[in-house]
Amino acid sequence: MNQRKQSKFSKFYVKHIIKKPFVFYGFLGFGIGLFLYLSLTVKLDVVQSVPAEVSGHQITLKGEHDLTTGVMYLYYDRNDRVYKLQVVRCTYEDGNTVCTVEENQGLSGKMDADLVLGSEILLKRIL
Repeated sequence: MNQRKQSKFSKFYVKHIIKKPFVFYGFLGFGIGLFLYLSLTVKLDVVQSVPAEVSGHQITLKGEHDLTTGVMYLYYDRNDRVYKLQVVRCTYEDGNTVCTVEENQGLSGKMDADLVLGSEILLKRIL
């Protein structure tokens, strides 16, 4: 009985997949279309990591950086915990960037900062 079902399936497979590969090309086209749609609609943040010194509501970043989005991520260890902070304003002093944030969340000392510079689509990152 199992051999008979296999025989029916093999006949169907040969008739619709091998002799007329429209089903195969349909699945292939659907997969490529889904990949292109998802890779064109998914947006990723472009970030730059810099060392930072945190004291109160002021964060001093080494070098001059342009924060267009107003979002900064601070962390001691990226695998442990990452703090998202909203930047109120930035000034440039002695070749460094000094940013004032809304909430400090009790942070202080030397940390690393990820600065969001913009966003790009996933397809651009892949290619």
